[in-house]
Amino acid sequence: MARPSILPLPDDLARPIARGVGAIEAANPDATNRQFLRAFIPLVVEVTGQLYGAQTFQKLLRPLAPHRAPSSTTVQEELSAYRARQDGRLQAEKGGAEGRQSDYLVKLTVPDAAPPRAGALRRNDDALHSAAELAALQQLEVERLRQRASEMESRADAALRAREAAVADAVAARGELAGMQQAFRELQETVRQLTEAIQLTQERAAADNRANLLRVDAIRKETRDVEEKLRAAERTIAARDQALRNANALVDTHRQQLNAMRRQVEDKRE
Repeated sequence: MARPSILPLPDDLARPIARGVGAIEAANPDATNRQFLRAFIPLVVEVTGQLYGAQTFQKLLRPLAPHRAPSSTTVQEELSAYRARQDGRLQAEKGGAEGRQSDYLVKLTVPDAAPPRAGALRRNDDALHSAAELAALQQLEVERLRQRASEMESRADAALRAREAAVADAVAARGELAGMQQAFRELQETVRQLTEAIQLTQERAAADNRANLLRVDAIRKETRDVEEKLRAAERTIAARDQALRNANALVDTHRQQLNAMRRQVEDKRE
């Protein structure tokens, strides 16, 4: 007849097992999955009074020890090792007498055995008391982890908002950068056009200066020619003035001579 399933695990069994898991982890935090199973399997047997298959133990680990995920082969090997240890103890106790089996082993191998002895009951009570204390500690740890998870969620939300703000700032910065780059390109084009205009103006000014210099040279030559003609005209005028003065003097001389001859003629007539 198939053994009834223990899942879902009742709270009165889950709490002491969770306490026990905390105690196992606290005692050896660096334990491998095999080392953990060597303590976990007896804990489950002690609390439930039954030894289950590998699949059931793996299902128990998911809510009670989610950080532990041993393979089915590992769980099966540790279960076989546990049974071998229990069988070895039974054989050792059977060497004295068949009726001197321990209540704990009888509970594991014979579910319908007689009630446990008083010592075994006291040990079970002590184990349950310890499991209850461990469950309380585990509950505190769970609350601490929940609070920490809430804080981490708040931090994650804040980080997400900061990321969104940073993305918005980055988008705005990219837009501003694109605008500045466009303005820079426009300024570069304006500078290029102004440079070309200045260069063209300078070339035109240089050409105008050369033309003006040529015109100045021509005017200077014309001025020199006019001055030379003016000096020649002045010389001609001076010569003509002298000739005029000479002619006037000659005329005066001839007039005086004529007047003298007229007087002589008149004197002779008288």
